[in-house]
Amino acid sequence: MVDVVISYGREQEPMAASVARALEADGYSVWWDHDIPAHKAYATLIEEKFQAAKAVIVIWSPAAVKSEWVRAEADLARSQQKLIQVAVEGTIPPLPFSQIQFAALQAWDGTPDHPEWRRVRASLKTLCGEGAEPRPQPTPIPPPAPPRRDPPAAQRRSTVLAAVIGGVVAAAIAVMVARQPPQAQAPASQPVRIDPAPTPQPTPTPRPPPPAAEARLGDFLLPQSSAQPLSPDAIAGLDKAQLRIARNEIYARHGRIFKSPDLAAHFAKFAWYKPVADEVTLSPVEQANVSLLQEAEASR
Repeated sequence: MVDVVISYGREQEPMAASVARALEADGYSVWWDHDIPAHKAYATLIEEKFQAAKAVIVIWSPAAVKSEWVRAEADLARSQQKLIQVAVEGTIPPLPFSQIQFAALQAWDGTPDHPEWRRVRASLKTLCGEGAEPRPQPTPIPPPAPPRRDPPAAQRRSTVLAAVIGGVVAAAIAVMVARQPPQAQAPASQPVRIDPAPTPQPTPTPRPPPPAAEARLGDFLLPQSSAQPLSPDAIAGLDKAQLRIARNEIYARHGRIFKSPDLAAHFAKFAWYKPVADEVTLSPVEQANVSLLQEAEASR
């Protein structure tokens, strides 16, 4: 299942590649004519992909405005109510598409927080998110109670000393009372009892919580991709589909929620995957590895 199809004029292939990378970084599965296999007829494959896709992004440029193919693809997407329009080089979409809102990307630098690109992402969320079941939120685990500590040595010595002094005072009073003559003793007097302070008991060492489920190396195509820089030789044997999985497993380690159903189903098989956020933060090593894997995907 394809989430997004990209339609564009031939001279805007670099822009189409940038859009595809940004969409895949958000977890969408993307198709554009760069992916056409040699044995497939262009028109047949275009129709198949447009029918299956949830959204179609049309990149309007001067050449795209003149292209009958781009106009036909835009019209098909409009009729299916899944058209998202972007424009470059100051282009205004032609009639009747100029009556539909579009995002101007001529100043877009490829970052996800650009104001015009945020409009595209909002439209994608509306089109590709329809019918998606809400994901259960993980139950927060309360922090463990701080362990009790034994009283310091000085406090223990004070306690023991108080107990000894109390015992000595009690013994002295008992001796004095025993030596008094009978007539001097009060008939109702009772020996004074001084209980020694209780000796503190050692606090049992708290048991650590059970360890969390650990990921097995066999769960990953590239087990070290979040810790070590990857080299082109390390990924040379992976095909396009494997490269996509390897790139997204970097995001999965951080608990990213995937919008693409096949990615969500793939990582849900592993106990270590805990989807918690739409956006996650990558380390510099992870960001470099994601870029390397994206370039390899585009070249396959």
